[in-house]
Amino acid sequence: MDYKATLKLFLKEYGRYKKQLIVLVLLGLLSGLLEGIGITALVPLFSRLTGVGEADDVISRAIGVFLGWFNQGFGLKALLPFIIFAFVLKSIILGISRYIPARIGANYEKEVRSFLFGENLNSRWDFIIRQKSGHLETLLIKDASASSGLFLSIGEMFITISSLLMYIVIALSISTTITLLSLALGGAVFLVLKPLLYKTRELSAVMANAFSDMVHHVGENISGLKSVKAGSAETPVTKKGEVYFNIVKEIAVKINLLKIVTAILLEPISIIFVTGVFAFMFISGSFEMGVFAATMYLIHRIFQHIQAVQMLAYKMNERIPYLKRLTDFRENIVSYREGSGGEKPFKLDEGLEFRGVNFFYPGSKKKVLSDFTLRVKKGEMVGVIGESGAGKTTIVDLLLRLLNPTAGQIFADGVDIAEIGMRDWRNNIGYVSQDIFVISDTIEANIRFYDETLGSDDIERGAKMAYIYDFIQTLPQKFNSQVGDRGVLLSGGERQRLVLARYLARYPKILVLDEATSALDNKSELMIQKAIEELKGRITIFVIAHRLSTILNCDKVISLYKGKVQDEGSPEQLFKDKSSYFYKAYNIRNNIN
Repeated sequence: MDYKATLKLFLKEYGRYKKQLIVLVLLGLLSGLLEGIGITALVPLFSRLTGVGEADDVISRAIGVFLGWFNQGFGLKALLPFIIFAFVLKSIILGISRYIPARIGANYEKEVRSFLFGENLNSRWDFIIRQKSGHLETLLIKDASASSGLFLSIGEMFITISSLLMYIVIALSISTTITLLSLALGGAVFLVLKPLLYKTRELSAVMANAFSDMVHHVGENISGLKSVKAGSAETPVTKKGEVYFNIVKEIAVKINLLKIVTAILLEPISIIFVTGVFAFMFISGSFEMGVFAATMYLIHRIFQHIQAVQMLAYKMNERIPYLKRLTDFRENIVSYREGSGGEKPFKLDEGLEFRGVNFFYPGSKKKVLSDFTLRVKKGEMVGVIGESGAGKTTIVDLLLRLLNPTAGQIFADGVDIAEIGMRDWRNNIGYVSQDIFVISDTIEANIRFYDETLGSDDIERGAKMAYIYDFIQTLPQKFNSQVGDRGVLLSGGERQRLVLARYLARYPKILVLDEATSALDNKSELMIQKAIEELKGRITIFVIAHRLSTILNCDKVISLYKGKVQDEGSPEQLFKDKSSYFYKAYNIRNNIN
């Protein structure tokens, strides 16, 4: 999408506020008219004070007619209150006209943030895992703010141009020659400075990408700060960050320099022009103080508004790249929206079956799973083992329906799970991984996890089943105790059991434990295993593990090799088979120990 198309799309979105735009134009015209009338009133005032002629322009005659309705002439008592009233009313109208685009921009910013945040949460997993860390945050914070600023700038542009047109009309009524010369000069200045606009837009596009890279670097290393410190990598990480910071700084300086150059050029040009007009009127003998003062004020305001249009054009060019990134992402993410699945209800009275499942990622010819077939009875506990890259995580993602099989099907009681409603499916499946996700809130909030249908009894029951209830009772505030950022106030085992309680409170029919005990100490692992053993026979459980001790009590164990089932059987059967992966892995560990 090029910049013109982006701006066209933006204006289309702004079209939702066409009523407000019409109001803005009218307010801008009225604001310029009131200020112009107030200033033009100086002409008859000066004429009356100096006794030099009478004001004979259209606006002055209109003011005379208006004052005549109140039996007033061009005297101080009438003109001064009239001028004050015109400027006060103009200020009120200008305030209203500034508020409207500010509100439009704020609404747009809120709407686009809500939309993108919601769409990202509801997008497909294969799209999410390809995104850079910090990319969405940059879009929601920096890009959304800059894009809403574009709304504000366009709103101001409507007001400014409307007021400018009115100033021109009034100035023409007072002095046609001087006004036309002013417009010609303003147009020439605009054309001369036009290349700077394009340069600003180019630099802003670079700035948008540089800012995104900077946020990614900062977010990535802050989230992995423990590893950075443990590896004594603070200095190189800081130096790399300084490279990004310096790039952003240099671009910001260049953009601001272009703005400064524009401001520096416009002011002396306007002063030179005013001086030239004064000299021309004085030499020609047509100098009248009232006409000169009013004309110069209006010309000054015309130049101010031309400068304002120029600066707004700079702002808009500066913000267009952010809008482009936002609209590109917005259009792209919609195409990756996760489906709601079928309409059939979840049911698991018999069991699950993987039938000839194949999977490979788009763009890759390497199969992660190849003709994977497995039958699991309801209430069975199945262990899945294998080397890294064997396909264990892919099985988890398929069970969670984060991914869909490239070929083959997964059945629940003979029904293809693709025909079951996505929400219904996930409401019946629990997932506990090594990478524990704990929100910075209370223990109760973490177990509830945004599910307001859970009552206190459900939460307590889940805590007891996960063997964390007794620990919670030792805390001063019990279930209302804070866990800290990312659960920092809890140990690894406590966090793991807290997440387990989260899903057990929901009465899941399927429980997936993905390396759930690999990072725990022996005591914590035993408590998790005890909780799992009590669920055996009641819930269908998948245990993905490297630690073989975790799967010794499974009903069935399968070992994967390059996406295929290498061995399948009970732990006892596989112990007897010296050619099995299970036997070899177990004895390798024992030999190492």
